Amino acid sequence: FVRLKENLDLNQLTNVVACNCAIGESEGDAEIYVPAKSALSSIIPKVDDHPPSGSKEYVRVRTLSGVLTELGINHVDLLKMDCEGSEYGILDNLTRDWADRIIQIVLEAHDVPHRSRSDIINRLTCLGYATKAGYPVTAIRHS
Repeated sequence: FVRLKENLDLNQLTNVVACNCAIGESEGDAEIYVPAKSALSSIIPKVDDHPPSGSKEYVRVRTLSGVLTELGINHVDLLKMDCEGSEYGILDNLTRDWADRIIQIVLEAHDVPHRSRSDIINRLTCLGYATKAGYPVTAIRHS
């Protein structure tokens, strides 16, 4: 988060709101594992057959709808998700009402215990999206 804030300042970006939290399936707090390559940080203990590694920090977890509501965002043209295994819980928690406000979703579907890429495709289909199961997974609202 510190690096993100520095990057926003360095590039004088004033149209970005940085939120110091993780997006997950429910509100609360969680341990986040932060390996040397911080882009692989996750609150999910085992992602893509990699056990947790690196330092452990605590992070506030928010739902996607909670953050969007707090920020006053009622419509999303493109939601890009690369959340190291949390995509399953995020989509499980996404209501049809919120899905109707998101036009397109592009996401990486990671391997996590007891979940599969087909869970992602099925959930997106149930939420009214036409999906493409490639890499990345893409979903767009039916007209």
